[in-house]
Amino acid sequence: MPAKDKKEALDELNEALKTPAPQVENKANIDLVGKYYDKLVAALGDDQN
Repeated sequence: MPAKDKKEALDELNEALKTPAPQVENKANIDLVGKYYDKLVAALGDDQN
């Protein structure tokens, strides 16, 4: 990757890091997924690999 393109890409990434993460709308869903994660994986299958 040319130095100019690399610098532009790094500048874009650094700028993206400055923007705040979006707010979580349904925080209770995070707890539910954590609680039932094993059952969800079993029901949906492990197609990640």
